[in-house]
Amino acid sequence: GENSLEEALKARGFIRETFESRLAFSSETYRELALDYIRAHPFEYVKLTALKFVTILRPGYHMPEGFTRGSVEGVKRIVKIALALPILIWAFVVWKTRKSFFDEENLFVFLVVIFYILPFLLANADPRMRFPLDIVLIADFFRRLAKSRKIEEA
Repeated sequence: GENSLEEALKARGFIRETFESRLAFSSETYRELALDYIRAHPFEYVKLTALKFVTILRPGYHMPEGFTRGSVEGVKRIVKIALALPILIWAFVVWKTRKSFFDEENLFVFLVVIFYILPFLLANADPRMRFPLDIVLIADFFRRLAKSRKIEEA
């Protein structure tokens, strides 16, 4: 769980001595505590949600100890940055092909993107969770390119 979970529960009067007893809270209790936080700190919640959005889109790397550009860790880092590019490339292509924004297949892809990201914004986000979405975006990117070439050839 979150590192701050234990302190937050103690502050609200929920003191549990063992790990098993900490897991015994009902989901209703957690939901009530979360909603209380959102009501008490709405702007903080919006800020945290925006941070989760950025987190799911960013490259998934952490600075390794002893990092040098020519090392294996340096190559891994560059690859992870490249793996974060599909969503940026896709957004650029969507912007360039915005004339067909409201076509049925485009709206479907946008709904997939929204409904895929939404649970991560509500719960927890990590760049590695974006991989299935990247596959959809890469496929849509090539679909858009093929469609634009057909229009140019016609």
